[in-house]
Amino acid sequence: MNFWTANSEGVRRNNRASVMALIHEHYGIDRTELASLVGVTNAAITNIVNELIRAELVEEVASKNISVNRGRKRVGLKINDLGGFVLGITVLATNASVTLASLTGNVIDEVSFYPKKPTDPVSTLDEVAEQAMLICERHAVPSARLLGVGFAIAGFLNEELQTLESAPYLGWPKFDLRHELAKRFKKPLAIENVTRCIAFAETRIGNFVGASSLMVIRAALGLGGAIVTNGQLMTGFSNLAGDIGHISAQSDGNLCSCGKQGCLNTIASGWAVMKRLGINEGRYKNISQFRTQDRILRDILGEDDDEFTDKADVICETGRLLADHSVNLLQALDAEFCLLTGPLGRHKLYANAFRSRLMEYGYNRNIVLGNEVDIITPATASVGLALSNLVFAPSLSIDELVRDETTYLKAEGKF
Repeated sequence: MNFWTANSEGVRRNNRASVMALIHEHYGIDRTELASLVGVTNAAITNIVNELIRAELVEEVASKNISVNRGRKRVGLKINDLGGFVLGITVLATNASVTLASLTGNVIDEVSFYPKKPTDPVSTLDEVAEQAMLICERHAVPSARLLGVGFAIAGFLNEELQTLESAPYLGWPKFDLRHELAKRFKKPLAIENVTRCIAFAETRIGNFVGASSLMVIRAALGLGGAIVTNGQLMTGFSNLAGDIGHISAQSDGNLCSCGKQGCLNTIASGWAVMKRLGINEGRYKNISQFRTQDRILRDILGEDDDEFTDKADVICETGRLLADHSVNLLQALDAEFCLLTGPLGRHKLYANAFRSRLMEYGYNRNIVLGNEVDIITPATASVGLALSNLVFAPSLSIDELVRDETTYLKAEGKF
């Protein structure tokens, strides 16, 4: 393939990805609007749309625009919900899950389970692959129509190589995660940290589609964070951007599970709540202990709330401390939205204390609380990762899906 052919193919793929994304975001959009938004000719858009229709990824519907002329009525477009499928996989310290979803992100089936050997990545990935195979067989998903797999993990990756660099909650060693997944799935893959998946998915299929900047803080046993700026995930030099739980909060504070002293995790997380209530030491030694502590925390948070108890005071103070130590970061980022989620983040007392303290500091951006808005779950976020990075993306290959022109015309009764 010469340079000009390769360049032309790249442009075509980029334009097709833009068309798919716009149709997804704007139900009933017509070809004329698409041509204007993508910046190409009507003829070029017609070619792209016809190809997508033949691939059964896009369907015609009534246009959302009402024609005022007597000429030909405008025809709108929509994503064919069941024209393809993606798998979303999550591996967290608390559980693993496999989700089958349609092209519009509708969840068709979801299986959650506890891996038999959670600290063994090979065994865990074998179980994940088995569950994925069973869920696809159960719903008779054609192999060619499974367009990709999104994998969200409680860990951080080498951004360039996609090897796992750190997964302390799982207890997994460094290893070639992409290679191991590719052996099992033989499908396009997108892999990312779970909290980043949530942030990214919110701007693609969630409540904040089109938002250019936001920060997600996930408060659970530990604290996690992710930042989207200019529509893209912020990764940082070491691919650790957003890891809010391990920013320094107290120079002479308690020892964090990471081995450092005074991390924000030690004063503003679920571990901090439990330690102040005298339930545990605020750290963990293995995944079994992590899961036990997670269950205890969820039990504590699930109890009836009384605003005038020691427990309520601890939860509120912990939420305020999170605000105290994140307000400067939020103000410096100047993101449009700040989202607080996670088992602890969704607790009314913690969330309201966090927001109230930020407002006391004069922070005037949109503060969105998980107890008031359904923020995307990790399982749905892994689906969003697959859709954004593998379906509504230039990397999507539709060669296997496109029926030849004669076959298509015969199927439509036009030949």
